[in-house]
Amino acid sequence: RPLVADWLATLPFSQSRLSRLGAVRACAENAERLLLADEWVIAFPEGQKGALKPFRERYRLRRFARGGFVPLAARLRAAIVPVAVVGAEELYPILFEPRLLRRLLGVPVPVTPTFPLLGPLGLIPLPSQWRIRFGEPIWFDDVAPERVADPLYVNRTREQVRGAIQALLEEELPRLCAQFVTPRLAWPDEGLHPVQARWPLTLQRAAWANRSPASRPPFSLSVA
Repeated sequence: RPLVADWLATLPFSQSRLSRLGAVRACAENAERLLLADEWVIAFPEGQKGALKPFRERYRLRRFARGGFVPLAARLRAAIVPVAVVGAEELYPILFEPRLLRRLLGVPVPVTPTFPLLGPLGLIPLPSQWRIRFGEPIWFDDVAPERVADPLYVNRTREQVRGAIQALLEEELPRLCAQFVTPRLAWPDEGLHPVQARWPLTLQRAAWANRSPASRPPFSLSVA
């Protein structure tokens, strides 16, 4: 279940599509509710600034927002799985985002080579190949409760996740080749190098808290 920013729901025709995807408003309460219900949760710690960065800065991770995904995962003993997706930045190459239009309309209006030049046709995404890469899960079974509230530990873990995603991107970028293809998932044990469009982190409440790390599955993530 992806966590999405409020402004996404204000875009034309987006509410019904987001609902079909199972998306919910990005807030700590919703994330905790889903994790306690053993749902898969996808968070985008770069936030809006990552989604709207210009094409010339593609695949360079912005600093993660000071959200509470690390304390939440640690408190609920949820695994954080870094995910990187290469190919999605090419769907809508953003040239710039006018601040004046944002102030007038109340939502960001990024300018791409096809939008608003081609009108509604400019909303059609460009073809690209996607490669999705899953990193090693970060577990919190041995984290003491008092460390969850430690800003130094939280910042260090957040940067650890950011560094893991950036490393996956740098490994995968040389393989990127835009063409008409069906997006494909590749698992590490296939010898392929799968990765991320908007830098999600996938969290799932650890169902194996009483099992040793060696006996756990390699990921706490399912992909349809």
